[in-house]
Amino acid sequence: MESPLTIVFVLGCPGAGKGTLCKRIANEMEWCHISVGDHLRYLSTIAIPGEDMFGGVSLLELQRYLQDRKLLPADTITAIIAHKIRLERGHGNGHFLIDGFPRTVEVAESFEREVAKANMVLMLECSKEVAKARFVNRKRGDDDAAVFGQRRGKTA
Repeated sequence: MESPLTIVFVLGCPGAGKGTLCKRIANEMEWCHISVGDHLRYLSTIAIPGEDMFGGVSLLELQRYLQDRKLLPADTITAIIAHKIRLERGHGNGHFLIDGFPRTVEVAESFEREVAKANMVLMLECSKEVAKARFVNRKRGDDDAAVFGQRRGKTA
């Protein structure tokens, strides 16, 4: 018998500590942590060029969305996360911390319609100064002050 599905969305600005908190909770409570950004970057490296992925997005299109830092269409990101959840449930996981998701109301509604309603939403707050310092100092690609401002939707 499949375990009950528990979904917790973890939201907050870049550098607020979503990933750090999720990793700790996942380790202590044996939950599955899905970092949406990390998962999308991973998929963009393993997909077969020319093949449609989930929701009709090809590898090249996914890479363009990531490079341009644009949000995927609601049906596409929902299909990608739903697929990841199905894979993890196949390994016996039923409790999920979904980090950085959803980013829009449209995506939340799509997820609720297609997958499940979230049991809880954790919203992490952090001062702009602390979040910006964390974001700029993490070791991931081109994360810098300009990108921080873009991700927050404001001027850095």
